[in-house]
Amino acid sequence: MKVPYEWQRKAIQERTGQEFFMLNCSCGLGKTFVFISIAKQYAEPKIIIAPKNITYQWKAELIAEGIPEEQIWLHEQTEQTRRKEKYLEDFVRWARNGGQYLIIATQVFSLNVRAHKNKTVDLLPQVVQLMLGLHGRDLFVILDESSWIKANTPAKTQLSSRSQMIKLLGSLVKYRAAGTGTMMSKNPMNVYDQFEFLKPNFWSINRNDFFLNHCITKTNYFYGKKNVSLISKKEVEEIQRTLRNPIRGLSKYTGYDDGEDLNKLIRVAQKYNLKIDEVQLLVDMKGYFPFKNLYQIYEKIEPYTTTVRREDVFDISFDKFVYEPIQIPVQMSAEQRKLYKSLVDQTFGSEMYLDKVKASELRYRLQDICLGFLPVKSLESEEVTFTPLKENPKLDMLVEKIKEIDEEEQIVVWVARKNAVQSIADRLTEEEISFVIYTGDQTAEEKREAEREMETKEARVFIGNINAGSFGLNALKDCNYLFWYCLNDSPERIHQAAHRILRGQSKNPKFGYFIYVQDSFELNQFLANQHGEEFIKFRNEKEDFFNENRGR
Repeated sequence: MKVPYEWQRKAIQERTGQEFFMLNCSCGLGKTFVFISIAKQYAEPKIIIAPKNITYQWKAELIAEGIPEEQIWLHEQTEQTRRKEKYLEDFVRWARNGGQYLIIATQVFSLNVRAHKNKTVDLLPQVVQLMLGLHGRDLFVILDESSWIKANTPAKTQLSSRSQMIKLLGSLVKYRAAGTGTMMSKNPMNVYDQFEFLKPNFWSINRNDFFLNHCITKTNYFYGKKNVSLISKKEVEEIQRTLRNPIRGLSKYTGYDDGEDLNKLIRVAQKYNLKIDEVQLLVDMKGYFPFKNLYQIYEKIEPYTTTVRREDVFDISFDKFVYEPIQIPVQMSAEQRKLYKSLVDQTFGSEMYLDKVKASELRYRLQDICLGFLPVKSLESEEVTFTPLKENPKLDMLVEKIKEIDEEEQIVVWVARKNAVQSIADRLTEEEISFVIYTGDQTAEEKREAEREMETKEARVFIGNINAGSFGLNALKDCNYLFWYCLNDSPERIHQAAHRILRGQSKNPKFGYFIYVQDSFELNQFLANQHGEEFIKFRNEKEDFFNENRGR
């Protein structure tokens, strides 16, 4: 049995007995141990929902904490419930003979999505239906990495089908718990959805009203139809440039001494259809931070939330360069520059409307060029093939930096594209540098083998896909070097991926590097993700901030 940290002992004491609670803890602090310790105090059977890549870790930790293996059932595949009657027979036998811990992969809910009119238990996987049939509401549901519950965009009133199903399950049971390291990863809507799972109608207002109350929005009319959305980064930058020198003294009680300043502020507010205090807040906060009234959220969730940051537990001075990675620029080759410019000119030189889909496609193709590939799209099948370019400065720089690091050190390389994984693997093979890969295309067994090789130091370099490895991966805690090779657009996943090397107490300095191609979109993409990181840092501020900003 492990000796708990002080925060773990306190959390176990405070949260045991509550019908619902949230563990908002930085990665690597041991929230799973807290969940298990609390769950033991409840007689009700437990359903644990976790990303597929960490379900087996949950099982291992349950066994390590004294739970008999025969009381644990791991459910990762929906095909089993659809095709194998014996599987269901075995599960029923397990559930009726004292089965206590049902672990379900989050992805199962996605695969079980069906068109539905009535929100009933028929929407749930069959194993959950059986648990509900046996125990009714007397169940304890633990949702790990609860930030999965959200809509695709903040302004959407409809959750994803997976989120709806998980939320429905929460409404059918007696006890609910959730845990994440990024509770408010991008915007306040993340918090709304997670607490609606924990307690239906927790906020007493609908999702749309919550969005309007805590996000600075703009209203557009398209063919007479009203559309409300989060104010864009471009618009915020325009406002901040216009009001470069913040106008102080905003108060509904005192007004302004300088009439010209007030008139300027009013003109900006009218132009963007914003309230005056919203404009002032956008200017004061600097950067892209279009949110307001956050103190209200803090006060509402505080009685049910244990928030612990890594800096509250450990000295994080050694972790500085993981939070603020060293930027390493590389020059495009002549071939890359020509291709990059040609693609940009071809796109924006046409009269085509660059909608969201086309913009996303353009960025993928530009990223391919930065990664050392010529992307060619088939006119017939629309399949994209990748031809390696003669020169790949980014890959050259990565290999050079890896070779500069002591051979005894293990290294993590995070990528967002499959073609990048393969090109790095091929190059490391040529350099006779041992490595493992970790992607979403691998089986659970292959992923576990990759983890084992890192833990036993059989492999020196871990090449991981950000989406596949950002949650729950514990095998990288002894790695002291991290490289960002190419990014996606999820600050939450990038934040989580960074923390894979920050598990528990850091014994050695940790270093992070971001390799980017100059004169490309890559640096801007990095800075945009830093907004997400800044939001996470901001969210972690103590009560003083919210008290100082009451009413804003």
